[in-house]
Amino acid sequence: HSSSLSRENVEELALKYVDLEEENSILKANLCSAEKQKQMLSDTVATLKTNLSNAQQQNEMLSAQMHELRREYQVQQTTIAEQKALICELQQQVRANKTVTFDVTQYEEWDSQTVSAWILSLEHGLFVKFEPTLSQTIAEKAIDGNDLAQINSHKFWKQCGISDYVDRETLMQHLQTLFNGAHKQNNQHPHQIPVAYAHAQPMMQSAMHHIHAPQPPTQRVQSVHQYDVEGGGTLYM
Repeated sequence: HSSSLSRENVEELALKYVDLEEENSILKANLCSAEKQKQMLSDTVATLKTNLSNAQQQNEMLSAQMHELRREYQVQQTTIAEQKALICELQQQVRANKTVTFDVTQYEEWDSQTVSAWILSLEHGLFVKFEPTLSQTIAEKAIDGNDLAQINSHKFWKQCGISDYVDRETLMQHLQTLFNGAHKQNNQHPHQIPVAYAHAQPMMQSAMHHIHAPQPPTQRVQSVHQYDVEGGGTLYM
């Protein structure tokens, strides 16, 4: 009887052993899969650490660049403010100086220098901010009074550095009024407009070297037939 029980126990133990082997195989497979996942996570963590380090380095570089850009911006703002003040001072000097006579009825006889001086005198120095490109282009292309009617276009004045559309329109209206007035006046009136850029031009060129954006005009003239000028006299156009 005890011998029979022993065989039954052995068979039961054998079955349990088989079950344990199967469970052990499953656990080994799960452990292998977990180790692979752990390795993958370790690789991912390493990649993220590398990316984080690179991002931190880039952030430091960008911070340094931003600091430098802020410093340059502050320097430029200071320079622009100084140049604007200088231009304002020069414009005041121009208005306070003596007048130079322009016979607008004989504009076709003007040379390049007179053409430039007349344009710079308009609108209380509105076009001064486009120096020295304006005068240089007119001189290089040898534009005289006889050429004004042919070149009076947005394309040409943009080549002369007048980047603002409204400023170009203002100049073109002045020129059109000049053309129309010259045929009507027949040399009946003297014309005086304040201008004194000869002594101020070197300082003006230095000032405009740093300023590229056009400044707001002090006055817009849509249609001009007659207006008083500083320094005495009346301009008929």
